[in-house]
Amino acid sequence: MDLVRSVSDTGRALRDWLRIRDHGFAGGSDRDAFFSSLEARPILRWALQQRRASMDRDRALEILADAPDALKAEVEPDA
Repeated sequence: MDLVRSVSDTGRALRDWLRIRDHGFAGGSDRDAFFSSLEARPILRWALQQRRASMDRDRALEILADAPDALKAEVEPDA
């Protein structure tokens, strides 16, 4: 529910997430655009709330490993 309230277009945000989750970033500029987007924080928070060993949660953890420190601090549950 937090995701729905946090993004303007939930369907688009989830489609973008599925593309990133399943195919990765097209390049550094694609990654940087995601990190700076308004959807990055809510979609990563949502993904981290999924069950352990889920594709969403695992991919979010991988992405956060390379994310800017400010994004990590806002998203990671143990930050």
